[in-house]
Amino acid sequence: MREGSDRWTEKTTKDFRRKLGFLTQLLGEDYPLEKVDSNTMRFFRDQLIGLHKNHVNMTGQSIAQKQTSNEKHRISRKTAANIFSRCTAFFNWAANCQGYITESPAANVSFPINHKEKTRPRYPWQKQQLEQLFSSPLYVGCKSKCRRHEAGKLVLRDGYYWLPLWAYYSGARAGELIQLHHSDIDLDHDIPHIKITEEGSGPIGSNSYKHVKSTAAERTIPIHPDLIDLGFLEFLKTRRRKNAVRVFPEIRFGKDGQASTVFSKWFGRYRRHVGISDTRTVFHSFRHNAEDAFRNATQPQYVIDAIIGHSDGKTSSGYGEGIDLRRRYEAICSMVLPVRVPEFWNSLNAGDE
Repeated sequence: MREGSDRWTEKTTKDFRRKLGFLTQLLGEDYPLEKVDSNTMRFFRDQLIGLHKNHVNMTGQSIAQKQTSNEKHRISRKTAANIFSRCTAFFNWAANCQGYITESPAANVSFPINHKEKTRPRYPWQKQQLEQLFSSPLYVGCKSKCRRHEAGKLVLRDGYYWLPLWAYYSGARAGELIQLHHSDIDLDHDIPHIKITEEGSGPIGSNSYKHVKSTAAERTIPIHPDLIDLGFLEFLKTRRRKNAVRVFPEIRFGKDGQASTVFSKWFGRYRRHVGISDTRTVFHSFRHNAEDAFRNATQPQYVIDAIIGHSDGKTSSGYGEGIDLRRRYEAICSMVLPVRVPEFWNSLNAGDE
C-alpha cells in the first residue's frame, strides 16, 4: 500500500485497501504470507462468491457469518471476481516484484462465471438520442448555470458544453478531457491537436493532477474539423487569457481524486432531465460511437487503437513511434458519424427561419 500510494489515485488506494481487507479479515493480519497456497485462495474465492449483498452493514461479523446460501441475496459474481483480482495483484507483486514468495498462490485459481447473471452493456448513442442531446437546452439555450436542463436564452460555452462534443468526435475518456492542461493543446501546428499525457501533472489531490490509465492511453489526437467549425479554437484562445492551468477548471475533481467523478454524475442527471433515460447509454458510450465511426470508415484497428487509446496486447505495438499525426488526422476526418453536429444545428436554424 505504501509503494502504490505514490502512483495511485485516492480512489484506487481506497479500493485496494478495502478489497485486500477481505483477505486479511478471513486469514488474520498476522497470517504468514508463505503459508497462503492455492487451496487457501480457492477457499477465499468461494467465500467471496457466497457473500451476502448486505455484508457491508453486517458490522462485527466474520466473512463466514456474512455468507448466504440464497443466490439471489449474494453479491454478483462480477463483484466477487473484482475483489479477488485485487488480491491476485497483491500476490503477483509479492512474487514477481519483491521475491517474498516464489510464486503467486492465486495464479491457477479460476473464477467461474455465472451465466445466469446478465450485465447491461453500454450502447453507442443512437441517431435520435444524439439529436435529442445536441438540441437540448445545453446547446440551444438554457436558463442558467445551475439550470442548464431548462430552456432559456443562455448558451454557456464552457466545459459542460464542450466535453460531450469532444468525446463524440474523439472517443476520449471523460477524465482525460477534464484534466487537460493548456500546455497539452497545440494550436500552432499545421494540424491542431491535443496530447493525453501525465506531463506537467501536479501532485495527487491538486487541481492540476493528471492521470493516464495506461501506456496505450498516452496519445495524440487531432482536433476534428467539426469542433473547429463549432468554435473550439476561439473558445480556447479566450480561456488562455485567464491564465488557468486547466482548460476546464470549472469542472471540479471528485473527493476520490478522480477527474471524471463530478462531471459523470452531472451528465447522468442532465441526460435524464432531457429525456434520455436508457441506462445503457452513458457518457462512456461516446467511445463506442467513435469505434463504430472509425470501423465504418474502414480504418484498420491499429489506427483506431492509437486514437482511442487501447492496446492490442501485441509486443510489436510497442515498437517504433506509432502512426504519425497526419495519418491520425486522416482517420479523424474519415469518421462516419450518425450526426454531424454543425450540419444538424444548421438544419435547426433553417427550421426556425
